[in-house]
Formats: sequence, C-alpha cells, structure tokens
Amino acid sequence: MSHAQARGFAKILGVSLADVLAHAGVLEDEEAQQLAPSYSESDVAPYVPRPAEAAKFAAIARALGENSAELNLWRVKGLALSLAGYLPGDFLLVDATRSELVRSGDVVIAHKYGRNGDYATLLRRYEPPVLISASGDPTEQRVDVVDGRNVVIRGMVIACWRWP
Repeated sequence: MSHAQARGFAKILGVSLADVLAHAGVLEDEEAQQLAPSYSESDVAPYVPRPAEAAKFAAIARALGENSAELNLWRVKGLALSLAGYLPGDFLLVDATRSELVRSGDVVIAHKYGRNGDYATLLRRYEPPVLISASGDPTEQRVDVVDGRNVVIRGMVIACWRWP
C-alpha cells in the first residue's frame, strides 16, 4: 500500500497512521511508537507478529475457539492492571467485535481522546459506566467514564499470556 493509501485508511478508520502501518506489518513496534507519540502514554500497543510467530498466535486463537476476523494482538506496556496480573510484555488477544457486548468485570481496550485529537490506549476493567485500573502505582489509579465520545471501548480482552 502507498503512503497516501495508508493515510486514507487511517482517516476513514479513525486511527493513527502508525496503527494502520503496524497492523499491515509494515512497521515494527518501535517504529510505530515513534510515529504515534500518543502511545507513549498508553497502557498497551498493537503487536504485529513476525512471520515465525504468526502461526503460534493463530493456534492460540483456534485453541480458544475464536474465529472472529476482528482479533487483534496487543502487548501490555504499562502497569494499569498490574494488580490483576497484567504485566508489561504480556500478550493480549482482543476481539474488536465484542466492544458493544462487554459486561461488568470484563477487561477491555479503550481509547481516551484528548483535546488535540490525540489519544491514549487504555487497558482497564469495565465496571459500568466506568473503566477502572488496578495498580499499586498511585499515578495509574484513575477512573474514566465511558461516554462513547471521549472514552470509547474498542475491544474485549479474551486471552492473556506471557512468553519468556
């Protein structure tokens, strides 16, 4: 895809250019983070598996009985849910089709939009109508109200694992 096409996709989908390029497999995580400074404040970042890893991740999804075309792989960056066992470096399998179906207690990926159009990607537990962190770090202990405009749920975490 050309750079102009990638920008078009980003605009239509309402995501960053780095997001589109990372999901397309064009960028590594570090390159995506350089293009999207908002990820520096985020709890998670998209993860694009290398070809050798892709089969492993697909096998995990199949083992879970997940066939959704909207499964995305993310990697935990922050400590927002560290007391719930989600640690930096952990992999997350997220189903974007379940963003409207989340229930109390579900772990979700959400976007929190700023005034300048930037956003942070949050990893939180959903307790309607808010998102709650579970961290020993006082700066991570925030509650965000899901309003569908400033804070929007983007998907539900269906699996988490860590590899040495």
